[in-house]
Amino acid sequence: MFVRRQAICLFITFVTSLFFAQSYGAPPQNVIEAAKKEKKVVWWSIMSPPEANGMIERFHRTYPFIEIDYWRGGPNALAERVWSDSNAGSHSWDVLYGGDDAHPALIKAGLLNKWSVNGLETIHKSARDPNGYWATLGGSVSVAAAYNTNLISAKDAPKSWNDLLNPKWKGKIALNAERIDAYIILTQSGGWGKDKVREYVTKLAANKPQIIKGRVQMMALLAAGEFPIATGDVVLHRINQLTRKGAPLDWVRSSPVLFTGGSIVLSKYAPHPNASYVWLDWLFSPAGVKALDEITTKGSPFPGSGSQQAAAVKGLSFIREDENYGNQNKEFKEELQKTLGIR
Repeated sequence: MFVRRQAICLFITFVTSLFFAQSYGAPPQNVIEAAKKEKKVVWWSIMSPPEANGMIERFHRTYPFIEIDYWRGGPNALAERVWSDSNAGSHSWDVLYGGDDAHPALIKAGLLNKWSVNGLETIHKSARDPNGYWATLGGSVSVAAAYNTNLISAKDAPKSWNDLLNPKWKGKIALNAERIDAYIILTQSGGWGKDKVREYVTKLAANKPQIIKGRVQMMALLAAGEFPIATGDVVLHRINQLTRKGAPLDWVRSSPVLFTGGSIVLSKYAPHPNASYVWLDWLFSPAGVKALDEITTKGSPFPGSGSQQAAAVKGLSFIREDENYGNQNKEFKEELQKTLGIR
């Protein structure tokens, strides 16, 4: 059984590379027929149930014969389940979405398979692994800050990251204690580097930001007028969700914006390799990309994607979170948390 799965996975990789350069089309008929026999895909994901169910419903419009066996967990829970599955010798999952910090170790352990589909040719190079193990379909765009328009006019609002350091905002800025990863991402290539980030966070701390636990709570309190500005973990899709409901919010349009998207990987021992290929092919097809944008509003921010996020950040530079970077900077993150008074 193990040999058969490996052989099929290698076949899928070969077929994919063969069709990669051609204009976008449906998967090869023999792969579709094999997928019909496999009947399902086991998909473990960070995507919320409403969003995942919406994507699955759209997929079934084209491929009603493939069941998507979906399980949702946070990044750490996903990683733990994959390792437990591997240690038990079960190899029960096919496609994983999220848990990026664990991907390098999974690759090293030989648990992931290289893959490719036609739609990857439209994905920005920084959003796909040059070695072929992962690709990012969409995700969260973090911006410098958001503000309550009932408390601050557009004229008086901050215009950049550095404007948040102005002493006039002392005690008026909120920061999510559970996630300060934005400052780690800013140290990456194309960003500010550690020295500038350290200096920036030290000056931000001098403005006595209000420490809030959780992004959802922070943005809800901002919308309610509990404080005028939120920074550090402000994502564009959440702002859009709230403003569509009438919340008095706007955001600071300043470079860089930060792209933190969950990556998609394929199990080396996928029990349903052909159905998995069909699922991956659809996700990165024009239909899948459109569905993701419409259902989650977290479409790719990269130029040319046609997503709402790409239109919103047009003209701004951005940095994509490196999946290795968080693991490599745990001590620096702890240093920044101490500076900000986060325990």
